[in-house]
Amino acid sequence: MSAHGGSAVSVWRQPAQVWAVAFACVVAFMGIGLVDPILPAIAESLDASPVQTELAFSPFPLGFGAMGIGFTFFGWGVALAVTSVWVAPLLLRFLARTTVMLLTLPLLAIDLVVAGILVEDATALVVCIIVGGLLLGIMNTVLTESVMEATDLPRSVASSSYSAVRFLGGAAAPPVAAWLWHAYGPTVPYLFAAASILVATATILFGRRALARIDEREADAADEAAAVLVGDAA
Repeated sequence: MSAHGGSAVSVWRQPAQVWAVAFACVVAFMGIGLVDPILPAIAESLDASPVQTELAFSPFPLGFGAMGIGFTFFGWGVALAVTSVWVAPLLLRFLARTTVMLLTLPLLAIDLVVAGILVEDATALVVCIIVGGLLLGIMNTVLTESVMEATDLPRSVASSSYSAVRFLGGAAAPPVAAWLWHAYGPTVPYLFAAASILVATATILFGRRALARIDEREADAADEAAAVLVGDAA
């Protein structure tokens, strides 16, 4: 009995949603454990620190100093913010979410292919990075809304699960890209990323009937923003 006269509640008796989020967190930590040990070897082959290897791939072919890389990714961040806040909502007024994704993802794949082909040209690579920010900003908003509307789970749970998967991919991508560069050259990581995006595009295209729900439901902007904040903090 509890101090208030009610029956004791076991910590193990949790809703399935809680266990789903816990499992996603365990997988994320396992991913970090698998990735971190190989960072020093990759960093040595690239003449970089493990932290640099972990943060991103594109700074290496750019060859810029700290300020140059900072300004490049400042531009990327501004581009992403602009399209996330203003462009994506405008597109969603006229187009279904799956349609926006099917239009944006191939453009992102093209951007990555161009970046891979022109990887030796720093100016062209900077342009591709900023264009990628514009496209990723659209995807960031559309994917977040889609996740919120794809399930009946509480929005904080949906957002937390989405964040776990997203951050696991973000943790694995830089060392994988660095390994591909070391093994096959600087163009291959961009082509590999483009191919993965095309797979995602095909998945959405052929699974569009299963995703019909996300096109039918309108997201509540206030609830969505709160859910994303809770999910990112989880």
